[in-house]
Amino acid sequence: MIEQISFEPVTEVHKRDVSISEYYHASIGANKHTLEVPRECTCIVGGQFGDDFSLPMWENALVQTSLANPGSFIAMHGSRRSSVWNSDGARPRFRIVKDCQWDGMQSEGSEFITEEPLSLRGDLPSIEVILTQGEYQYVIFRSLHAVMDGAGLLHFMYEFFRALRGEALQGTNTLLTDIELMSRLERGQRSAVKGTPPYATGGPKGNETGDCWKSIRVRGPKPKLLQRVILGVAEMSAKYSAAPARIAMPVDLRRHFPDLKSTMNYTTMVHFDVAQDATVEDVTAAIKVLMDGNADVSIPEKANFLKILPLSWMGKLVSRSPKNFTKRKILETAVITNIGRHKSKSFSGPGFQAERVFSVPIPGNTMVSIMNMDNDIAINVGTEKVYATEGRLEELTQCIENALA
Repeated sequence: MIEQISFEPVTEVHKRDVSISEYYHASIGANKHTLEVPRECTCIVGGQFGDDFSLPMWENALVQTSLANPGSFIAMHGSRRSSVWNSDGARPRFRIVKDCQWDGMQSEGSEFITEEPLSLRGDLPSIEVILTQGEYQYVIFRSLHAVMDGAGLLHFMYEFFRALRGEALQGTNTLLTDIELMSRLERGQRSAVKGTPPYATGGPKGNETGDCWKSIRVRGPKPKLLQRVILGVAEMSAKYSAAPARIAMPVDLRRHFPDLKSTMNYTTMVHFDVAQDATVEDVTAAIKVLMDGNADVSIPEKANFLKILPLSWMGKLVSRSPKNFTKRKILETAVITNIGRHKSKSFSGPGFQAERVFSVPIPGNTMVSIMNMDNDIAINVGTEKVYATEGRLEELTQCIENALA
């Protein structure tokens, strides 16, 4: 039973509690003794800038988008359990990168994206839009994950291009946290998975720190795309272990509230195991059971307890360090997220024609992100470098391609 919520336009964020999921994301990279960088969400639209491009017009669109969505300029105040968001942070910024030679097919060459820091404390923006010039032209949307989840960043992207085209904006209509949303839904059961999952690529080899990713581009349509990608990862895992692959799948709580419009964090995670002999139908059935059973609506009873820790302490607790990065216990074989199908006209406007869209996998685990624009499908496969050595990342991408053939 869904408790009715009145969604009204929101133009200001004032003392809105930092949720435990936001606090967790904020802790990544907060401790200088770990190997983590601040956790970000990045979505990239590739295309062509036209002769009618006008930077003042684009700057005005960014201002209008930000005003309609105050979560785009929030700053964190206070600490621990008293930490709150206020919309008094720096506004989103543009950054222009000239002579871009990066083709968007691998992480190498993308270092320019994170060259300029973002901030949760309001002294710098928490969101920026990067425009690249040269052989490869992109509009890159980048935000700190504590401020926006992937769906929130997508909402911001759609809003920006609406503003650019002179269309009405949807804005933001709630400041409820993810836990507050869950409390208004019929509670589900947490995923019943046990034991240590197998690695996607057979475990750590070598001692190189950091992360990397590669992209697969295929033409659609590809029926049951998510399920087939999952089976590709399971096929790779089966080369190294007889145990079923454990898949973590992000689920957006907005699915329960179609009228909810917000840039903030409403993503939860469900887990399920995939046997080595599983079929597309098996994976479809497993996902259906979880969704029908509201497995995404599972409030962790003691999670808020973690907010007694300073961000730097929590960051140390959950992050990779020089001592543990080759022997950390993993929680899943892979995180796999389907960020949906989109039309090129949605990410186009005066001065720019969109041609493709893709998302950068979040560092720190094996992750596959899927995006589709006009049946141009981008599947980006990322992992830690110690799991990618000896050609294993290429082997993993090949298994996924085989599953899609």
